[in-house]
Amino acid sequence: MPTILSPPITYLFNFCLNSGSFPSSWKSTYINPILKKGNKSFISNYRPISIISIFPKILSKIINDKLTPIFKNILAPQQHGFRNNKSCLTNLITIKHHIIQSFSNNQQTDVVYTDFEKAFDRVNHVLLINKLQEIGFANPLLSWFNSFLSQRIQFVKYKSFISTPINVISGVPQGDHLSPLLFNLFINDAVSSITYSNILLFADDAKIYKSITSPDNINLLQSDLASFNEWCISNSLSLNIDKCQIVTYSKKHNPLHFNYHICDIALHRSSLFKDLGILFDSKLLFNAHVSAIKNKALAVFGMIKRNCSDFHDPLTFKCLYTSLVRSLLEYAPLIWDHNNVRHNDQLEKVQNKALRFIGHKCNIQRTPHSGYENILKLLNLEPLNVRRHLSYNTYLTKLLNNKIDDSFLLSKLNFKVKNHYTRNNHLFYIPRSSKKYTSYDSINILMSSGNSKLF
Repeated sequence: MPTILSPPITYLFNFCLNSGSFPSSWKSTYINPILKKGNKSFISNYRPISIISIFPKILSKIINDKLTPIFKNILAPQQHGFRNNKSCLTNLITIKHHIIQSFSNNQQTDVVYTDFEKAFDRVNHVLLINKLQEIGFANPLLSWFNSFLSQRIQFVKYKSFISTPINVISGVPQGDHLSPLLFNLFINDAVSSITYSNILLFADDAKIYKSITSPDNINLLQSDLASFNEWCISNSLSLNIDKCQIVTYSKKHNPLHFNYHICDIALHRSSLFKDLGILFDSKLLFNAHVSAIKNKALAVFGMIKRNCSDFHDPLTFKCLYTSLVRSLLEYAPLIWDHNNVRHNDQLEKVQNKALRFIGHKCNIQRTPHSGYENILKLLNLEPLNVRRHLSYNTYLTKLLNNKIDDSFLLSKLNFKVKNHYTRNNHLFYIPRSSKKYTSYDSINILMSSGNSKLF
């Protein structure tokens, strides 16, 4: 079958690219609404899932794979979303490092968490084509992208019902391989609107932040916030001001508070914000985050107990536990793991409870004093704190071998160069500090891990 289909498909793809056209029959998309949560009567509670024909998806995948390496150095380093070897974690490590450095300098960091209103659906096609032309796209590829974006139609399909078609006049096609790259290229020059502060992006998730030492710094951050909003307006995007929030990170009892605003509307101030899946509190204690993931893991484990009461195979339970429960406890520990005994005990108790249930259901032999350790050994599992430290070594190894694209993090690693042999064979030099929280910087955690015997 592949030998029969490959020649005509290859001819069709090459013809499309050489002629700078995208077939009209490939521009129809079915939207399948999936209820997220809440009242079924409200359309805002549904997530639209696009159903696209297989052939345009294959062509988009081929083009995306060719273009992505070319634009690696064109995309701003502040953009961590939809980038090879970048992730939520590289984004969060950067902001956490900045906040802890501010703590060390007896400063505060004000972070404005912005929220775009349907950014992917509101990409202006004319502006996007102009931006592609500015960075070097030419015909026939530029014409192909223009054809790819224009004159699209979509239907809503629910059970056996299909809506009347509507024309799509803006946005990048949902579910298409090229859409993330096109969106990143469209939003790429947003970083140029920030002059006095810093900005980090994860796709359309943008945060603007600055260390604050005086009211002058506050005014500069407000100025950058206004410039960012002007950029949004000029690019046909809009901020959902009601969802934008400001968090002041500080160890001070009385930090400077300022009512930041957009279009004369004051932003909501909070002491807690969920940033890319991690609950950040204003003092970086992460008590709320650890409590949240513990409760969520217990809830999921309860669901497993209710629905798998007839299971008796330990390997089945192990698979369910590691994929559905343990994964919740192990997301981005480089950010929230401060080697806090109370946090460690809270999370270890979740695993203890799960494994004791597995031992009971599967009749695993145990003694009153060695039940947990015995089940760990029999199921070939490790304590969670051991796994966290192993994950730090893995992350550091990937970073040093260019498997993680983070020049900022690499620049902060202090390699220890020796003039003569010493018994201390540590790889990194970690400056001493009287302030305990500096050891919780993700960069210092990685260097400490690298200096351990595990590395």
